[in-house]
Amino acid sequence: MFNIGFPELMVILLVAFLVVGPKDLPKVARALARGIKKARALVDQLKEEAHWDEMMQEITQVKDTVDETVKEADVVQEFRQVKDQINQVKKAVDIKGAVQDVKKDLKKSLLETGVKEDLQGAKAELTQAVNEADKLARDVAKEGRAAVEEAKDAAAAQ
Repeated sequence: MFNIGFPELMVILLVAFLVVGPKDLPKVARALARGIKKARALVDQLKEEAHWDEMMQEITQVKDTVDETVKEADVVQEFRQVKDQINQVKKAVDIKGAVQDVKKDLKKSLLETGVKEDLQGAKAELTQAVNEADKLARDVAKEGRAAVEEAKDAAAAQ
């Protein structure tokens, strides 16, 4: 409690012996022991009257409950999963790759044939691919926003 070692205890006893004297030292030691005993009894009585142990148990239970709830409602992990799913969809869609493929096909077709009809057909294919990619991107973004809102609602409900 006071972290007193043997050398410190010997110094305290020597000082007490010199101050009190050998004749009254046992009386002072008994009185000091009684005082410490009464102080401990008062502290124990105060703890009992204040229901200290019960409050500590209740606080510990509440802390455990909060810890369990936090572990169960790991919202951050849910957001990461939604983000990963959105990234997977983006990779699957690969709009830029589709547009580049159509451009390559268009250039190749123009170089090989040089016919105006091929140019118009490639332009129509490119327009259609861009429109489909744009629609797909909007659908992905809409699903991503809906997933994020669902995760927020689930986190708020918990």
